[in-house]
Amino acid sequence: MKTVILTRWASGLKATHGRLSVGEESWLTVERPYTDMAHPCIPVGTYVLKWDFYHKGGYAVYEVTGIPNRSRILIHGANRASDLEGCIAPGESLEIFGGEIGVTSSRASLAAFHKAMGNGSGPPDKDAELVIREVF
Repeated sequence: MKTVILTRWASGLKATHGRLSVGEESWLTVERPYTDMAHPCIPVGTYVLKWDFYHKGGYAVYEVTGIPNRSRILIHGANRASDLEGCIAPGESLEIFGGEIGVTSSRASLAAFHKAMGNGSGPPDKDAELVIREVF
């Protein structure tokens, strides 16, 4: 089972930022902040990633499972925390979008993440583990 590490390094009123890593490859991330009562970021812990489908976006993604009282939390493409509903979006660099610090090249970064997970040509053979930690 592959292990994916999300290390959060900043959380503010509008977003939480971190780095998603698979082996030697990594991407910046954006999530909703803890203070967002409707869609807060995922609590620190270890979760199972399952290959699934993002119906709103129309493409395959990983779902983060085992989050207490939550479902359909995905790793999918988005540039700003306000584009997410408790999910995680990977990106290449940070940029300001309409007053929010978000990530650039999210869909390309998502494709690179899938490739690093061994999913370049289809669904994975196995599920993966997501470890979320914080350094702030």
